[in-house]
Amino acid sequence: MGMGISDSSKPNVEKMENEKNIDGLTRALDDERASVRREAAIALGRIGDARAVEPLIQTLKDQYDYVRREAAYALGIIGDARAVEPLIQALGDEDSYVRGDAAEALAKVGKPAIEPLTKALKGGDSRVRDAAKGVLGKIMVPPPPPPPPSPTIDASFVNRCLTLQYQEDREDRNWGDIPEMRNVASLGNAGRIDEATRLAESLLPRYPDHYFVYYWLGYLGMRQEAYDNARAALGDGLKKCRSKHSLCQELGEIELKARNLPEAVYWWTQSILLQNSVGTREDYNPFLYLAYVAQFLGLSHVASELFQIVDSIRFGQVRLSGTAASDLRQLVTSQSNESMREMLTELYNRHLAPPPPAPLGQPTVPPKMKTRCVKCGQKMTITSRGVIFLGPGEPNVVKLRCEQCDITRFERKPDIENELKRTLPREFTLTPQEY
Repeated sequence: MGMGISDSSKPNVEKMENEKNIDGLTRALDDERASVRREAAIALGRIGDARAVEPLIQTLKDQYDYVRREAAYALGIIGDARAVEPLIQALGDEDSYVRGDAAEALAKVGKPAIEPLTKALKGGDSRVRDAAKGVLGKIMVPPPPPPPPSPTIDASFVNRCLTLQYQEDREDRNWGDIPEMRNVASLGNAGRIDEATRLAESLLPRYPDHYFVYYWLGYLGMRQEAYDNARAALGDGLKKCRSKHSLCQELGEIELKARNLPEAVYWWTQSILLQNSVGTREDYNPFLYLAYVAQFLGLSHVASELFQIVDSIRFGQVRLSGTAASDLRQLVTSQSNESMREMLTELYNRHLAPPPPAPLGQPTVPPKMKTRCVKCGQKMTITSRGVIFLGPGEPNVVKLRCEQCDITRFERKPDIENELKRTLPREFTLTPQEY
């Protein structure tokens, strides 16, 4: 999947969804850009037309897990029995989120899935057997009502979240310049968890204070659901690294998967405060998660500001999938209280509220242009194979070069896209291209 359409013009998925253009959206499932395939799967799920079932089944085999997740979720919304067997196969997917969305989809299909799931209980894949057992329980036994919100968390929760526990310093050693670190990312993104873990561990003696190694050890541990190991690696990094906001964000992800919302909120807040402390917001994830928490708590002004910050960091209006948002909503319903509401309100008032407009006639300072050379001010070029990986998912780092000054540097792909007001291709494979 994903290599059939090579037209350089990006399909207008939103327009096709509004027009309920099923044929156009199913063609978009074969687009060369993973982001387009993901958007098309989401749109087809929202429309809910059974004509999309077979194309979405094929999309369950997409090379990217975040595309497979949306295909599984969409098939659950449509609820067609043709998707049962492919969704059962997806219960063995290497990605835990894909497995979760496939399980939820089978539960929504309901009774037509009972017999195939019963047969799957006798299969050879332990992950499929365990997941099939859980889905059968959901189909045959109605889920209990969610527990009422807890009355309090802790009187010190607000102060703990809003007191910066660590010091953030800039990390000048770019991981993209270190081949072994690039290899860790490549292996991890390819799902070769054990190899990536061994390589990351071998880098610790040489880079004991570089966040990248600890971040990946935490992420890889989370992928294996070894939460204690992941926490230990990230905690070790917080003691030794210069840059810590990515480590706090990843700890929030781990606590989310461990179903511990207060701790997740704490770590996301710490990540935001660390980024604010050095005047650079570059990781949108903690802002995104807290935006949804605020939204589910009815703090619309806080959620709106957090979503705006996300969009200023990451070009393309990234949002949680339907399944992830629903899961987070359940956690907020069961584990939040007034202390969490108060903390988010204070976070907004102290650290997020937009400043008042400048007085009329006062000059404004133009923002620094990341696409310009810092020495000569000329527009830089993106080098061959200049769009590369940092974390899981889409390539998100751009390699820029100024030949005149012999300067090479790396910038975040979303920042460059936001500055250029267009989406960059996944990679440049021929000659250097000026944009």
